[in-house]
Amino acid sequence: MNVEQIAEHEDGGATYQFDLTPEEADAICRNGILWAITSAVTGITIEHALKMHRESEAGNADYNPFDGSEYKTSDDYELGN
Repeated sequence: MNVEQIAEHEDGGATYQFDLTPEEADAICRNGILWAITSAVTGITIEHALKMHRESEAGNADYNPFDGSEYKTSDDYELGN
């Protein structure tokens, strides 16, 4: 995968170009669809998922999906904030 920044915009945004192999394009599409379904079903945002991952990596998460402890559902969290 090659990522190239094409332009920076005055509003702080940027335009990027992604050059992907067919396998990379397939993986991104498949994972994007899976994330969209997961997000729609659970209500979890990407920001929340990343926060939970960082807490798990740091060892201070309120659950760890890899050690068999109880998993909290999206109802247990304040999502979308």
